This record gives sequence, structure tokens and C-alpha cells, in this order.
Amino acid sequence: MRILLNITPSELKETSGDMSYLRDLLALRVGDLQYETLNDTPTPLRTVRKVFWHLGRWWVPQPLRRSLFIASQRNFVSPSMMAGKMADVFHTHLLLPWNVATLRRRYPIAFSSAGISPPWYYRYIGRGLYEDVVAYYNLVGKMVDVIIVWTNSCARRLMEECPRIQAVVRVVPPFYRTGSSDQPSFPKTNPITRFLFVGKEPIRKGLAETVEAFLHVARVKRDVELIVVSRDVPSQLVEVMSKCSRIRLYNRFVPQEEFNRLMVESDVIVLPTHAETLGAVLIEGMARGCATLTCDYEPLNEIAPDGVVGFTVPRGDVQALAEKMLILSTERDLLTQMQKNAWHHYQETFSAEAVAPKLLSGVYLCRRFGGRYLPTHALRLGRTC
Repeated sequence: MRILLNITPSELKETSGDMSYLRDLLALRVGDLQYETLNDTPTPLRTVRKVFWHLGRWWVPQPLRRSLFIASQRNFVSPSMMAGKMADVFHTHLLLPWNVATLRRRYPIAFSSAGISPPWYYRYIGRGLYEDVVAYYNLVGKMVDVIIVWTNSCARRLMEECPRIQAVVRVVPPFYRTGSSDQPSFPKTNPITRFLFVGKEPIRKGLAETVEAFLHVARVKRDVELIVVSRDVPSQLVEVMSKCSRIRLYNRFVPQEEFNRLMVESDVIVLPTHAETLGAVLIEGMARGCATLTCDYEPLNEIAPDGVVGFTVPRGDVQALAEKMLILSTERDLLTQMQKNAWHHYQETFSAEAVAPKLLSGVYLCRRFGGRYLPTHALRLGRTC
């Protein structure tokens, strides 16, 4: 099945988490499943979308604010971007094309996203009010054939808030490639317990809490280390970390090869983030045999089950975070078992072999294809899922 992705090669060069997801989709090769991008043509609407997004984020009159927010989530797919492209399904992530009705006459339309997060997430991020997001999904549900959501918890909230679109919602976990499907060696041979924090937005991702909790642990244990990969870390935090020889700070862009090496060398991924829709770094860590330490709200506690692949703690609870760090650095057998569980959880939920059948089953629901059913090979693949 050939799937045309609503993204251009130049847009894929961005470093956001959603772009990582789309790049990995393009690398997904299982059976006949194959993704490809649009042609790389100028897309001035990207700049317009950003203007709409900023206006919609702060505009006070509700009707205008909502209109601006929804406009910020839309793009236009021109004929030149589609030239020479043949596909069975058109897949758009987060964005709803302005000309979706025209595209739908040619392709079945699959829409994907993380789903709807709790209301407090939108208040924290500031990306439009919760009600505006719900309005956007109600619009999407009328204009696409299937909505692919990453987690059960966010899909459940989406269907509760938008009951009319329940029939087209399907849960398909995100695929994140690791470069190797080989099982890591357990137990890891690290003489010390290494905690790895990764996040481009250090304050939102919980770096201050991570550093404070680690310093508590470092006072009673010598064989621990904290590795921090971030950007634009506040100077006060940089100063605090510089005083501890067991904290390594990478306050810069880290090439993928170096990032992979840090992942492999680490024992635990720490993500006590204040607001998150997925927590992709947890998935990447589990793929490399790392246990997890994150927050206890949805969908993080679904991505990384508490007591199985690691621990979850309440948001902002430094004491609980320090206690779990101490347990993981002290009880090596427990840490090794959680690392094994994490790797198996990745293989069973987020690997190519696990995601591809669910993805095929989801896009199989896009039965309209110019008034016809999907091609025979697509039907065959759909029935095997």
C-alpha cells in the first residue's frame, strides 16, 4: 500500500518531535507498506499559519480566536506538490488541507495526531483553549475517512468530547526507529547508574526538578551520574549543574550518532515533564534498553507503565522523584528487570512489526477511493491485521 504523506522534504528538516515521527514513518517498510512525501515546492502558507497560530493563541474575542486557531492548523496542497504522485491513501498529520474536499475525491484521507490531551495541558502550553481544540477535531471528523490517534487515553478523551466522530477513530501507536532491532545486553555493564534527561524546553520538561532530585541522591550515593541534553538552559541552572562533577551538560544540538551513543550508555530516561502529549524520548529510551522515570498523568503512564518499565511520580514532586532515583540506583536487579521489560514493551508496542499491522488496519477503513474500494492488495493487507 502506497501512502502519500502531507509533508515536503524541506519541511522534514525541522527538528520538532512531530517531524521525527514523520521521518520515521517514511522509513517504515513492512510488506507492501510504503510512504512518500509531496514534491518540494514553495509553501508560503507555512508563514501564514504561524501568524494565525500566534494571533489565535492570545486573541480575546472567542469566535475570532477560534477561527484563527483552526486556520493555523490548515495548509494547502497545490497541484505541483502532487505532480507525478500515485498512492492509495493520503495521510495528513495534524494539518487539515484547505482543499481536503478536492483531495478526498481522489484519495481516501487519513488524519493522525496525538489526540486530545487534558484541559490543563492546553492552559500550560497556551495553544488555544481546550474548547477550540475540540471544535477543530469536530471539523476534522467531518472531512476525513479515519483519525489515527497515538494512545488509548487520548483517543478516549477525543471520543468523549467528539462523540459524532467515534466511528472513524483508531488507535495506532507511533513508530520510532532505533537503527537496530538487536536486543541490548542485560544487565548493562555500567559501573555507575546513569540517568539521562532529554528536552529542548528545559523548564517545561522538568529539568529543574530533575537536577534538584539528582543532587539529593548524589549526596548519599557516589556511583550515579546525570546526563542532560537540552538547549537554552537558564543560566541559574547551568551554574548549579557546573558545581556537581557528576552532571554532564550538553547545552547544544547533539548529532544523532552522539545522541544514540548517550542513549545506549544510559540506564534510566528521566522525563518529569509538566505537560506532554506523548513523551517520544521514553519510547526511544525503551528501544535501547533504558528504564523510565516520568510523571503519572495520561498518556505518559500509558506509554511507560508504572512498576513495569520504570516508575511514575506526580508532577513537580521532587521528593518522590529523588526516592525513585535512589531505588533505581540501589536495587540493580530491579533496574535490570525494568530495562528488560522496557525493551520488550517497545518491541511489542512501538516497533515496525507491531505498528505496521495496526496502521494498515486503520487506513483500510478509508474505503472511498474515487467512488471505488481500495485496490485488491490493500484489501488483502487490511484483512490480515
